Amino acid sequence: MLPNLVFLWFLTFYVMVMFESYVIATNEQKAEMETVYRVSQGVVLTFILYFAMMEVIQMMKDRRSYFASLWNYFDIAIIIIISATIGLDSLNTDNKVQRRMYAVSIFVMWIKTMYYLRVFRKVGYLTSMIVKVLSDLKYFMLILAMSILAFANAFYILSMNNDVKK
Repeated sequence: MLPNLVFLWFLTFYVMVMFESYVIATNEQKAEMETVYRVSQGVVLTFILYFAMMEVIQMMKDRRSYFASLWNYFDIAIIIIISATIGLDSLNTDNKVQRRMYAVSIFVMWIKTMYYLRVFRKVGYLTSMIVKVLSDLKYFMLILAMSILAFANAFYILSMNNDVKK
């Protein structure tokens, strides 16, 4: 139960950091918000260190079976993406790259939240059902993705000779 609560607190702080990032980017009073933003980033980094430590302990305990679970890959992705996002923010890099990384990380975290919802009886079977359906559809999705890419490639080649009118 403790990891569930820690993750929910982490999700709350991370959403707050993203909101503060947006406010700082669009607000003239950057100096006032900058301190709150840096403190929130410190809290998020503390959570990330906690999760990284828990993942290392789990890797050492489970060894090869650790990599058999898809949820563990989500955990690793969350740690890497959020660490990279905060690192890019401290380097004052392009804001567009940061926003894309925020979007990917929050998407992965919402999927991870579905994992924690499995403990509730009324929601748990729905989450398990979604995972099973996606598992059964993997080959269909591969063929569908290849078909979409084939058509996209063909239409891209066809459109290369079109004149662009201004």
